[in-house]
Amino acid sequence: MKPISAATLVILPLMFSACCSNARPRFWKVRDGSAGGLAYTVDTIGVPTGSLQPPDIRYVDGAGKYVDVRKPKVVREITEQEWKTATSGARYSLFYCGLRRACWAKTRER
Repeated sequence: MKPISAATLVILPLMFSACCSNARPRFWKVRDGSAGGLAYTVDTIGVPTGSLQPPDIRYVDGAGKYVDVRKPKVVREITEQEWKTATSGARYSLFYCGLRRACWAKTRER
């Protein structure tokens, strides 16, 4: 089997990320059922948060910093503008998941 070059490993994810230009992110306000604090996350219709394993779901607080949410309870879906305001400008990225043939969103710190 021919080894994959480093350039391929860098370029391939970028190519598939371009496939995500039509992905529709959804923004969520959640409450931690154990601690009671509010947190925020993002997902897509193609790969909803509920279908991910807990280590793959990232939450940010009102300061846009990562927080641990042990028992997430959805409060409601919010607009992207509400999400940006509530998280002090936190960001997100879209990635192509070949296994699901869909794009998923990953929350990033501010």
